[in-house]
Amino acid sequence: MRLKLRRSCGLGALVVGAVVLLHCATNPATGKKQISLIGEGREIEMGREAAKEISASMGLYDDDALSAYVDSVGQRLAATSERSHLTWTFRVVDDAAVNAFALPGGYIYVTRGILAHLNSEAELAGVLGHEIGHVTGRHSVNRLSKAQLGGLVLGVGTVAAQAASSSWGSAVDTGGQVLFAGLFSRFSRDHERQADDLGLRYMTRSSYDPHQMPGVFAMLEAVSSKAAGGRVPDWLATHPNPEARGRRSVAAVAALGDTSGGRVGAEVYLGRLESLTFGADPREGYFRESLFLHPEMRFQFDFPDGWKTQNQKTQVAAINPGEDVAISLRLADAASAEEGAREFLAQEGMSGGRRWTRRVNGLAASGGGWTVETEEKAYTGQVVFVEHSDAVFALVAYGLEEDFARQRERAVAALKSFRVLEDPAVLAVEPFRLEVVRLASATTLAALAVTMKSPVSIEILTVVNRREPDAQIPAGSLVKMVVGNPPP
Repeated sequence: MRLKLRRSCGLGALVVGAVVLLHCATNPATGKKQISLIGEGREIEMGREAAKEISASMGLYDDDALSAYVDSVGQRLAATSERSHLTWTFRVVDDAAVNAFALPGGYIYVTRGILAHLNSEAELAGVLGHEIGHVTGRHSVNRLSKAQLGGLVLGVGTVAAQAASSSWGSAVDTGGQVLFAGLFSRFSRDHERQADDLGLRYMTRSSYDPHQMPGVFAMLEAVSSKAAGGRVPDWLATHPNPEARGRRSVAAVAALGDTSGGRVGAEVYLGRLESLTFGADPREGYFRESLFLHPEMRFQFDFPDGWKTQNQKTQVAAINPGEDVAISLRLADAASAEEGAREFLAQEGMSGGRRWTRRVNGLAASGGGWTVETEEKAYTGQVVFVEHSDAVFALVAYGLEEDFARQRERAVAALKSFRVLEDPAVLAVEPFRLEVVRLASATTLAALAVTMKSPVSIEILTVVNRREPDAQIPAGSLVKMVVGNPPP
């Protein structure tokens, strides 16, 4: 198959090749021919759609000054790229994971987690340049085009008809949700190497010191087991093999020759990190074993003991050890608990018992049991809608009929556990933050951690600062410390 793809771009001898030939072009960034069934207009539209999903499901970090700074660095790099005509957007995702990613059409994101682990503006430029390279290389679009091409090869007659009709655009339409769902799948090694090379190109064109980039790869290799977790996958999950790419970047920088005098910008960058939220934000909810506490929304909820839990941006969920019954809690688009339950249980194909309305732990609630039958299986569950603090929450437990029957008692008990959070210590909880310290005298990272009573391990501080615990740090140096109190 690979051989046919290559020959079709160059020869167009087969019927399929003739169709593909219409959609092949030389990429100005890479200089290579590329299959492109998705035009630039549609590419931009897909990126715009997915960007809305990012904002809604992940959330952007609430710091206008930091966001503007990241955007300014990104715009400087993008202006030197082969696709400078795009309307580039650079944003900070409110997530603890150490990652960065690109959407088609020029939408670039970095997490606050990766910002906490970078040490200079040049390192930030390296990360942003890499993601710009994915866009200028049209890697997401190329991957989607190849997926679409797989369908074309299976149906030449259909392809010819679609290519000749106005419906061709919809035939390759992936939609924002599909694109978003596949956002964190890995790029190929070729695409990653290409993005590395392009990122280095944009760094040097923008007068940044390229020698800073190998250190980023070393950090990414070290961070996998020590960084505070987030909702977004970490860099290793989406950008393969940083160790080998780090060695490759050393050789690539050396091949550039004399690059002395490039911008590093360590002090200006570290100054932007003051008070940056570090790690998961407990105000957005955290677990105390199976008990979920949400200080911002002032509620608590007991999941069954031993179930695997996950706190996402738009919902909190759990699944039992057998992975056949799940419970989720989210905000509902309803004016009241009664309305939410009525509309939920009235969905097409859903049957169930009588809907009830009563108070649960002092809160207005409504719910009932339900069943949905498919041709092969029957799914069943319980739903409870609860009113709290001018909002309505939807609590759903569900599974295959026979599986849910075994977990019904525990699941129903969990749904009825939703209550108002009143513990003043929990309500007052605050996230850990970065404090950038200028040393008055020489010291070590280990000694500073003790003096400042850092709530995180010395291993995390070692990775964040890229300094060994007992190595002497000269007076006047800037050091990143994590400060704050663990949640009760």
